[in-house]
Amino acid sequence: MRRPRAGLLVAFVAGALVLDGCASIPMSGPVMQGRNGDDDPADVRVIAREPARGMSPQEIVRGFLLAAGNAESDYATTRTYLTKGAGTRWRPDSGTVVYSRENPEVDVVADGRAVPSDAAVSPDVRQVQAAVSASVVATIDAQGRYTVADPGAKTDT
Repeated sequence: MRRPRAGLLVAFVAGALVLDGCASIPMSGPVMQGRNGDDDPADVRVIAREPARGMSPQEIVRGFLLAAGNAESDYATTRTYLTKGAGTRWRPDSGTVVYSRENPEVDVVADGRAVPSDAAVSPDVRQVQAAVSASVVATIDAQGRYTVADPGAKTDT
């Protein structure tokens, strides 16, 4: 009865040694170029969700900013955050600002009054404006050129 256990132990140790050899970091050899970022744009995928009833204006703006990372079906999910006219006019390929993962500051004003971050906007409000402030990491122009931002750069829109 002891032989199967001993054989199992030997197989386990041999397997661990083989895996250990596969996981080592090379310390010599030629430097090779990695993959180009254009190789497979599907490497990063943002799973966007549509706006939900009862979301605060700040949640809507943050939802739009997150959804803008999902280009599927010509940004169909992102466009659900916009009015029909704005969704038609919006050109996501005209350039973008890459901002820090930290939550951007979102200030909302409805009919000239500041809206608290946890408050909904009344349906009788005539005008709502949102201002976003965030730390900029980089910009991407309409030709797809990525430019690293200066340290401390911020965007206010």
